[in-house]
Amino acid sequence: MKIFNGAPTLSPKMSERQVNKFLRSGKMNLQFVSIDKKNEPNIHPVWYIYENGRFYFATETKSKKIQNIKQNKIAYFSIANEEEPFTGVRGKGESKIIENKNQNSEMAKKIISKYLGNKDSKLAKEIMDEIKHEFEVVVEIKPKYFSAWTFMS
Repeated sequence: MKIFNGAPTLSPKMSERQVNKFLRSGKMNLQFVSIDKKNEPNIHPVWYIYENGRFYFATETKSKKIQNIKQNKIAYFSIANEEEPFTGVRGKGESKIIENKNQNSEMAKKIISKYLGNKDSKLAKEIMDEIKHEFEVVVEIKPKYFSAWTFMS
């Protein structure tokens, strides 16, 4: 994976190991940017997981995100924390709608576990029900590159 230094005058370059560790930690939102049919950006915060070099998030099948992905697979993303050391990763990639119901269910369980801690809450059950009835699907983002930074104030 190509990793650029996102703040070269303020931050040392992050290694791939550091980037992967950051993307797997915490409960930050991924800011997902899709491009609509007017070629304008739409930004949406989403819960995500990062594994095997890809991001995954769930969304409603009729959402603007899904409409945009069907028109244009290009995706931009940004994840940043608000604590020292101030760290973030942004980049560009290709998005894909996961059609496999079993894969959607497995990814949704992982996302729920990350953000809610377990699958027993009312919200967790609602999300899983939406996935089961295909009212929600999972989107995969395959990054082309990362621009990463980390620095202290």
